[in-house]
Amino acid sequence: MWLAQPDGTRDGANAFQHVAEMPEIELTGATASLLIGAHAGHVSPTEFEHPAIGLDMKLREPTVIEVEAEFEHGVVPIDRPILVDDAIVEPGSLALVPTGIDSLRLSTRGGPGRVMVLGGLPLGERVKMWWNFVARTTDEITEAWRDWQSRDTDRFGPVPSALPRMDAPRPPWLRPSD
Repeated sequence: MWLAQPDGTRDGANAFQHVAEMPEIELTGATASLLIGAHAGHVSPTEFEHPAIGLDMKLREPTVIEVEAEFEHGVVPIDRPILVDDAIVEPGSLALVPTGIDSLRLSTRGGPGRVMVLGGLPLGERVKMWWNFVARTTDEITEAWRDWQSRDTDRFGPVPSALPRMDAPRPPWLRPSD
């Protein structure tokens, strides 16, 4: 999971955390793995310096989860459409839930479904994301793409994994000559 960092830490040294086991939380109508933050009396071992929450949820039936009203949240359906309060959100899309909301009603159609609920204190500025890059501007994303493609290990340190490294696709805003 990639996270946008606040200005105070976003230009720091690269880091990677592997957390083998995440807390499992049994909720009414759902089971959740707590990826980051704290929820329902459980705390994730993941280290992060900005208040955030990350839940990987398996919905069995409609459920209501309590959320921090100070956080903004993104609800991301993984394998089937999710009803978020009164809005249907399709896989490949994200429902943005603004601050001021203290609970979310989640349900699926046609059986169990998986959904990510991600949130945190607003950063106070717009954030862009493309492929696996998170930045404030398109130029910053382009620079990150170039550094990734050139295998800049100062910027993108090694990640211990048996999986092969993937090249990023060319950003659609770049011309072939760029």
